[in-house]
Amino acid sequence: VGDVNIEHNEISEVPYSGISLGWGWTQTVNCMRNNRVHANLIHHYAKHMYDVAGIYTLGSQPKSYVTENCVHSIYKPGYVHDPNHWFYLYTDEGSSFITVRDNWTEGEKYLQNANGPGNVWENNGPKVDSVIRERAGVEAAYKDLLNIQ
Repeated sequence: VGDVNIEHNEISEVPYSGISLGWGWTQTVNCMRNNRVHANLIHHYAKHMYDVAGIYTLGSQPKSYVTENCVHSIYKPGYVHDPNHWFYLYTDEGSSFITVRDNWTEGEKYLQNANGPGNVWENNGPKVDSVIRERAGVEAAYKDLLNIQ
């Protein structure tokens, strides 16, 4: 995907990763670029799988950003063959040219697996300003949508 903006969502109770962005296990530049994952609240994810993250990327994505998200509370199903292979933020194979910055996570469990060039990781973890955590998710004007019966 290219030119995608995933912003101010609340994602929970999902079987796999909260947000999965990209495809392919190559560092070769392709159509994926200019993507933005910003200010999302992701919690209670990975109900049925492992090798997951609150935010997971794959493949080269020049000028893409993962910023100011809040990720916490992963499920840890006991029946998966590697229940410890989960992360809050995970740039998987070929992930390249992605900036991961100012994301609040309840711990510092991240993976950068077989990444390509140009990734920038700055200021992620539980010490990130609490304002970022508080602003993530659905914006105030739309919070009533969460109370659908």
